[in-house]
Amino acid sequence: MVRYGKAFGPGYQARYLPHEIDGDIVEIERILKHAGIGMNLYRPAEAAPDEVRFKLYHFDHPVPLSDVLPVFEHLGFRVIDEAGPHEVDLSGAGRGKLIIHNFGLRSSSGAGIDLDAIRENFHQTFEQVWNGEVESDGFNALVACAGLAPREVMVLRAMCKYLLQARIPFSQTYMEQTLIANPGIAGDIVSMFAIIFNPVTCHEAKTKAPRIKRRILKTLEAVESADQDRIVRRYLNLLESMLRTNFYQTDTNGGTKAYFSF
Repeated sequence: MVRYGKAFGPGYQARYLPHEIDGDIVEIERILKHAGIGMNLYRPAEAAPDEVRFKLYHFDHPVPLSDVLPVFEHLGFRVIDEAGPHEVDLSGAGRGKLIIHNFGLRSSSGAGIDLDAIRENFHQTFEQVWNGEVESDGFNALVACAGLAPREVMVLRAMCKYLLQARIPFSQTYMEQTLIANPGIAGDIVSMFAIIFNPVTCHEAKTKAPRIKRRILKTLEAVESADQDRIVRRYLNLLESMLRTNFYQTDTNGGTKAYFSF
């Protein structure tokens, strides 16, 4: 497009290939049309299995690295480098300067990253944290290690908050670490919650929920820490004590509610 002829500075042009620039223009056009921020979690050909890169597109000023480091760490990644930030002059589109950050990320655990499995959930979680819609805490690492969506992570976070109010003798950080260390159990707790309370599947709860519980308890046999065993069992006890929830209710516009109660 003509309006991008002089939009990119020499530093940006020296780093990126034409097909990468085309991809950035597509994302910028999307932002101009729909507002919000732009994102692209991707893996360059030369990257190791535990490495990805994340591009962030937004208006206003560059984001200090110290502000976004905790967000990435909570998502289960370490920042290993940053390219840019680069400014894009969009005065030709009637806008000011757009900033492109490009962060190099590595899995905190050293495990390989299944990009296709986590990309959409990673984008959703980062955007919701950016907009202040969800908390930035260690539970968000379950997006990458357990393949959970941000709404599913919300279930485990809310249960943790309740257990803290019920004076469980463990910190939120330790409960986060327990579920991250046992991602299969974390996923099964969410699945059991859905089977019981989702109006579409609740008719199957009597047969499927006990099966999931047995799988969780079987997995617990391999958990070496007695405290982690206690935490998982408290989660199970809380889940089995729930009578109802608003989690599957919609608001007047048909969207999900901004709060979760049970």
